[in-house]
Amino acid sequence: MSTQMSREGLVWSRKAKALAAGALMAAMMAAGMLASAPAHASTTFVVNSQQGDESDASSADALCKTSSGECTLRAAIQQANFTPGADTINFNAIGGVSLRPTTPMPVITDAVTIDGYTQPGSSPNTLSKGTNALTRVDLLGQNTLGGSGLDIRANNTVVRGLLIGQFKGPGIFISGDNNK
Repeated sequence: MSTQMSREGLVWSRKAKALAAGALMAAMMAAGMLASAPAHASTTFVVNSQQGDESDASSADALCKTSSGECTLRAAIQQANFTPGADTINFNAIGGVSLRPTTPMPVITDAVTIDGYTQPGSSPNTLSKGTNALTRVDLLGQNTLGGSGLDIRANNTVVRGLLIGQFKGPGIFISGDNNK
């Protein structure tokens, strides 16, 4: 009888240790997930101005809104730079977006995805040879005295679905890692 009780005690002791180890592992995993969570969830700004090039009214309010109440690409970049974490700039302007700024766009200093393919009527290329992409967001620099179309000085930035041209400098200047 004492042998049976000591075996049962040994089995329970092993089960208790395994249970404690499992609970400790679960607690460590949960703590690790909390520690690695981003300090800020990404924000999406939607450009709704067809031709506007106005600056953001207030960088501190987390709203892409000019004094006229629109969200321009300039204002969206300013807000994305001011808002920590990787943000997204989408487009939804009636008839497309045709920007001809007179001064360079703000330097991009924080990770952002600028997605021109979100503009209604736009679509990415689906052909293996040639292109059938449709862009409805133009950033043209014929009115600027110099500079690039977009100046990226952040890591992990993505730009797609924009027609960029006519700048005195490069259409996109990139200084950073993992940019596309």
